[in-house]
Amino acid sequence: MKPSIQQQQDLLDLYTSGKFDIAEKNALLLIEKFPNHSLSLKVLCAILSQTNRKQEALNYAKKVINISPQDAEAFNNLANLFKDLGLNQDAFKNYKKAIFLNPNYAEAYNNFALFLQENNNFEEAEANYKKAISLKSNYIQVYNNLGVLYKDLERFDEAINILNKAIQIKYNYFQAFNNLGIAYQLQGNYEKAVYNLNKAIHFNNDYPEAYNSLGNTYIDMRKYAEAERCFKKALSIRPKYPQVYNNLGTMYKYIGKLNEAVECYKKAISLKSNYAEAYNNLGVCLKDLNNFNSSENCFKKAIEIKPDYAEAYYNLSFVMLHQYKFQKGFVFYEWRWKTKQKIGNKFKSNKPLWRGEQNKNILVWKEQGIGDEIMYGSLLKELYVNCKNLLIFCDQRLIPLFKRTLPSKVKFIDNEKSIINDDYDFHLPMGSMPLFFRKNITTFEKSPKGYLKPDHQKTSYLRDQILSSSPNKIVGISWFTKSPNTLSSFRNIKLKQIATLLATLNFKIINLQYGDTQKEIQNLKNETGIEIINIEEIDKFNDIDGLASLISACDLVVSTTNVTVHLSASLGIDTRVLLPLTPDARWGMKGKKSYWYKSVQLYRQITLGDWDHPLNELRDELHNMFNN
Repeated sequence: MKPSIQQQQDLLDLYTSGKFDIAEKNALLLIEKFPNHSLSLKVLCAILSQTNRKQEALNYAKKVINISPQDAEAFNNLANLFKDLGLNQDAFKNYKKAIFLNPNYAEAYNNFALFLQENNNFEEAEANYKKAISLKSNYIQVYNNLGVLYKDLERFDEAINILNKAIQIKYNYFQAFNNLGIAYQLQGNYEKAVYNLNKAIHFNNDYPEAYNSLGNTYIDMRKYAEAERCFKKALSIRPKYPQVYNNLGTMYKYIGKLNEAVECYKKAISLKSNYAEAYNNLGVCLKDLNNFNSSENCFKKAIEIKPDYAEAYYNLSFVMLHQYKFQKGFVFYEWRWKTKQKIGNKFKSNKPLWRGEQNKNILVWKEQGIGDEIMYGSLLKELYVNCKNLLIFCDQRLIPLFKRTLPSKVKFIDNEKSIINDDYDFHLPMGSMPLFFRKNITTFEKSPKGYLKPDHQKTSYLRDQILSSSPNKIVGISWFTKSPNTLSSFRNIKLKQIATLLATLNFKIINLQYGDTQKEIQNLKNETGIEIINIEEIDKFNDIDGLASLISACDLVVSTTNVTVHLSASLGIDTRVLLPLTPDARWGMKGKKSYWYKSVQLYRQITLGDWDHPLNELRDELHNMFNN
């Protein structure tokens, strides 16, 4: 006995039209009358699953299997439930059973591929998507899913190609337009990203995912007002959307609204308690607000949820370093290579990493920016005494300085292709040297005041050229960075603010700032009469050795945090550093002294973006120093 064809059709119509309450009642009535009717059980199972009653659904799905042990669709449905409940072994086994029972079951291949993709088995996932397409060439959901896989694997050209195929099959397929927009965004093609995301919205104006994706694209484009508008539109459609709150928090963080960002991250976590990424972002924001204890707890919570979460370990390292917990901090810092951070090109070698072995040939190699290379350069002599031969692969602009500073036996390499594998036994990235040589605050005392040596002859020539017959003191200045890092713009200061302060002390003011500054310097002179001397013969970007001589010709250097600071401090020059509210961990969380550099004095903001306090503090100190 089974229900009439009309009864079955009525049940399906109720389910497909989304009338789940009525469909559920009808299904239960039919099951009561016809306990072994598979269709009624499958519909009830689907309703329970879609209304988040998956454990109940599982019981009915198992009953269908008992009734129809050769039903491939039943095994596919059971596998989906096991997947949703996190029972991966059972899910895997039942997907395989569905495919075994029906080798031409495209839907099972698609679902199995989704499962494999979620479990990072990308190669098999790709193979199963392709099998589904071979069985059902117009299966647009598979094209979309395969496009997402390629996007996540950063195979953007393939993602774009396969998503366009989905759109060719269905011109108004808004989900594919959304994923296509994301692929273009991640590829850096923002114009096409915006176009395709707007197409997704055109075909579905109530599609919060597309507004969220568009908001993320506008963040990358630094169009923050547009990003905020998109995120708020997404939330108006779906008020309980944790990912949007997380992204809105990131947008607020970029523009320095840290308290607003904190509230957004907390809201995201309240909606999704196991949201590791939101905990990580909250931790970063709290760190930037100098709330280190709460920040540390957030990173630890993110790691508890996601034990291999590299970004959380990496960010936790900075909290440790801020608090002078160097041993733990530098251990966690080793996670940097597993993050998505732009650290630089990781040197690939079949030789082992150095872990303290003595009397061996060691290659130390560059990472990150030139400022970091200069800072880590303070450790090179300590590494040298621990090895038989030292090879240094560094930025070619630093080689003249390093050669003048380090023993003649050290070999320098400026091109990775010039590295000979047999020349070294172990290798080490520069940023890993502190792990061995800076385990506590006292070990930083090993660095001399000025560990880099300039070309003294050129320094004397430049000083004479600047002063001529004038007895004035020379101050070198630098006032901005082009770093793309979050909040880096808050490290910048207007030239007029520094120059006006220093002009009252009768200094000769020298430009140490890299980049095109001619117009800004001329505008300052036209407006205030203050002259900034620019030594044209020194290319401040390419000629680092020449810049070192120019800095050494100065009596004092005043700068925001950029490469000028590291170069000046490493030369032992009296260096006054203007710090934002949220400085790098290398500057510590309080105090005027730098543990990395002995010749540095620090002046800290007390409000994000407000330079009045540090400038006033600097002005008073310099007036006392040079007017007495």
